[in-house]
Amino acid sequence: MKVLFKEIINFFFILLLLPFCLLFFFLKYKRVINSDLVIYHKNGGFGHSFTAQDLIRYIFPDKKIIYLQFYDSSRFNNYLNKIFNNQIILIPTVICFPFLSIKFGEYEGSFFNIIEKIIIFFLKNKMSIEEFYAFIEKKYINYKIKRSSPYKYLDIYFFLIKKNKLNLNLDFASSKYNSFKEKKLCTIYLRQKYSVNDFSNSARSGSSDPKVYFNMIDYLIKKNYIIYLVGEDVFTKKDIAFFKGKVMDYRSLNLGKKYFQIYASVNCDLFISEAGGGHWFGVYAKKSVLINCLPYGYKPFNFKKILYKKVVDHNNIVLSYKKSNKNFYLSYEKIKNYKAINNSSKQLLKIVKSIV
Repeated sequence: MKVLFKEIINFFFILLLLPFCLLFFFLKYKRVINSDLVIYHKNGGFGHSFTAQDLIRYIFPDKKIIYLQFYDSSRFNNYLNKIFNNQIILIPTVICFPFLSIKFGEYEGSFFNIIEKIIIFFLKNKMSIEEFYAFIEKKYINYKIKRSSPYKYLDIYFFLIKKNKLNLNLDFASSKYNSFKEKKLCTIYLRQKYSVNDFSNSARSGSSDPKVYFNMIDYLIKKNYIIYLVGEDVFTKKDIAFFKGKVMDYRSLNLGKKYFQIYASVNCDLFISEAGGGHWFGVYAKKSVLINCLPYGYKPFNFKKILYKKVVDHNNIVLSYKKSNKNFYLSYEKIKNYKAINNSSKQLLKIVKSIV
């Protein structure tokens, strides 16, 4: 009954948003007509908004491609779009009420897709991001590409970056916010997302206890690093204050959260990340470490060190890395019925000491 009621409310919000979305779209329609292809994005969150836009640069370097995003501010970040220099059209199809943790309109999983269907009808040459990924896999079907992810299009993505790494546009991320020139900057991306029906989503999150990360952070501070925290707000203001100005987030710097997430992720000397959508910044960072990682065998480009979660079998025995890697290699499906343990404070400290 609650789901039905929510979808009824969604329907009225969609009717409210529809004229504004269509007006915005048709004001940009000349660009659509003059483009070679429109790649539209609704399904898939922040990570896909990174990989899809970056892949456009590698797959279609000489084409006029428009990336059209049905914008959901609870999932996407409009500042991210600035670092790729693509032609972009954002259609805001969602109204969010963050303090109530609720949103209305048209988004992934909503029953009604009126705005999306109307706009897609007016696109001549078009692909969804799912079709775009399939196109990439077909294009490179005869290439011998090393497998290092659960998805072939990501293996191709790493292959293309390794072959000819492009630069990011950092003009928007003004250095005027960086007052720590005598210090090194370490950005830590923490993820807290859980889903009963999607193990791969839950498996890529880390600890909800900020104290697990304290020893690692203390060590980095002693090594002359300033710490930027991005991702979910795992640390309270009190936790941040404990480090006496050496650890910061958007709240302590009085910056917009969306801006700071991108700014901190592209302006750091060391990037430490859990395996959510934010870890893609590590592909371009000076030095990158991946923590709380699953699945086993996943090795994104440019990460110097990777710390996988430990797996506990049905007899409550912690499996060795060798056995876990053999049994669950690049598979969420095979591991989903086992218990995965987040990295401990001791493990996090050890891996950071190995690289800093």
